[in-house]
Amino acid sequence: MDFFTRQEQARQKTKLLVFYFVLAVAGIVVSIYVAALGLGFFTGREMAERGVDLGFRPAWWNPELFGLVAVAVSAVVGLGSGWKSLQLNGGGGVVAQDLGGRPVPPQPRDPDEQRLRNVVEEMALASGTSVPEIYLLENEEAINAFAAGKTPGDSSIGVTRGCVQRLSRDELQGVIAHEFSHILNGDMRLNTRLIGLLHGILLIALIGRLVARSSYYMGSPSRRRDNDREGGGGGYIVIFGIALIVIGYIGVFFGKLIKSAVSRQREFLADASAVQFTRNPDGIGGALKKIGGSVGSRVASPNAEEASHLFFANGLTRALGGAFATHPPLEARIRALDPGWDGEFVASAPGPREQAVETRTPAQPPPLPGMGGAFPGNLPGGLGGVLAGGALASAGYSDAQVGAARKMHREVPERLRAELGDTSGASAVIFAVLLSDTPDVRARQLAAVEEFAPGMRDAVERLAADVSQAPSRLTLVDLALPALRLLSPAQFTRFNTTLEALIEADQQIELFEFAVKRMVQRQLGQHFGSGPAPGVRFRTTNALSAQIGTLLSAFAHLSGGEVDEAFQRGAEMIEGRAAGELRPVGECGLERIDAVLEDLAAAGPTVKKNVLFACAKVVLADREVTEQETELLRAVADSIDAPIPPVLTSFFG
Repeated sequence: MDFFTRQEQARQKTKLLVFYFVLAVAGIVVSIYVAALGLGFFTGREMAERGVDLGFRPAWWNPELFGLVAVAVSAVVGLGSGWKSLQLNGGGGVVAQDLGGRPVPPQPRDPDEQRLRNVVEEMALASGTSVPEIYLLENEEAINAFAAGKTPGDSSIGVTRGCVQRLSRDELQGVIAHEFSHILNGDMRLNTRLIGLLHGILLIALIGRLVARSSYYMGSPSRRRDNDREGGGGGYIVIFGIALIVIGYIGVFFGKLIKSAVSRQREFLADASAVQFTRNPDGIGGALKKIGGSVGSRVASPNAEEASHLFFANGLTRALGGAFATHPPLEARIRALDPGWDGEFVASAPGPREQAVETRTPAQPPPLPGMGGAFPGNLPGGLGGVLAGGALASAGYSDAQVGAARKMHREVPERLRAELGDTSGASAVIFAVLLSDTPDVRARQLAAVEEFAPGMRDAVERLAADVSQAPSRLTLVDLALPALRLLSPAQFTRFNTTLEALIEADQQIELFEFAVKRMVQRQLGQHFGSGPAPGVRFRTTNALSAQIGTLLSAFAHLSGGEVDEAFQRGAEMIEGRAAGELRPVGECGLERIDAVLEDLAAAGPTVKKNVLFACAKVVLADREVTEQETELLRAVADSIDAPIPPVLTSFFG
């Protein structure tokens, strides 16, 4: 099952979510209507006995009352869900902070936090995503983790202190790979949206609590006694408030039902994906065994309930025999990874801190299935997987990629690594990456840098020499993004202006500059609220025929082989040959490609899959992957939230 199929399944789960949500709201409306009828009946009868006619006539069906209740409940649920969803547009960090997490700095001093950051950065480089925000739940001793956010660009990964202290590096890597699977397969977006929807339902119980308390405590004790003796309705309002609390727990019930229905099977898939990613079932399996044999996975935060479906393992006390648990039983997950498991859990204690320099060499992967002898066995999981019909590597599922990412991570020059730890240094690294070798162009670029931050010019020139020693310039861009997210909105605007000035200094845009601009503006633009991700507007390749033809033609003209043959290889992947004929090179400029990618971002998962597969076919038509082809392919994949590894050529040996 490939990346796009899983994203489509996540979209289908949304329909189930909406069905349960509507069912929950309907149940709440009916329940509150019945409670309101009862309140009206008893209050009306009591007032009638005192000679006051309220005009209320008992009847099981009261259209006006039902309509009023339906509108009121819908408004409360809608406003509550809308408010929470709007809050969650701030990115996955909002969820992490609600759970008591604090950001792990780009250059942490704590060895446990440095190991965590290393693992997350390696996983991000291996999958081709930007490095997510990393949060540590400092006061949580249990072993757990989560991923939150609506897109890879605004995602965050949170782990408990127990997770980083009690797990080995391989086990921690397995847990992080599990969370990256949720990011890449669309689960994270669905799970985060679920928090917003359920918040509206749970507001009913909160309102009931408020009504009951305010009615009971309003006025002095003597006044309450007088009202009770005189037959006042305050007591009934208290009862109505209590009824709202009880009815609110209908929302809690449906919330648990929805989260269980949406989440449980996805955990098995994420476990399998983590193993596919790391090729090490003992990693994630060992983490699960330690959860069962030590402090468990319960998260103590008072907000753990609303985020329970996000966690790596069950974060709540199991109730009702686990019938509404958001996660499968530990035993079932472990046996799925290790059929020969003897049933014994592993006791754990906070382990010794590992050395800063790690020397473990990743094992060489077996040849990818379906490759035959035509291509090297260690083809990148991305393009190799495309041709083999296996998992799309936009998910980066290959231990070769993990090993290469780890190697690239270590080979980043020390001075660059130090600069990537804060916003100023990360900005300087990005500017150094874009610095031209042409003297007059370089002078204009440095003038723009000096205008952005007086005194930064010299730092950028010094870093330019280190950039040439880095394993990949795109890797530096990926590693710079976490620190750049710490910019203020005003600072980001100035940074973005300077970025464009450097790119336009020679009055033309190279393919590498185009890729950097799209990566930075798309990833940071999502973080700084440039707008929500586009909805699906194109569900068939025929709807994007001209755009697909332009994109495949651009790749064909970059090919070192026969242009027409390369184009045809890609066009064969498009249903109905919607790509048409090869376009002239003059019709495939970067400005045109930029517009094409904006349209492609609004395509359905199946269309995105076919287009990315077709682009990969064109790239591999001559059995070579050039740096320019890699840069354009990354720009395409990043635009459709299907990232691929930054350096594909490194896998050819």
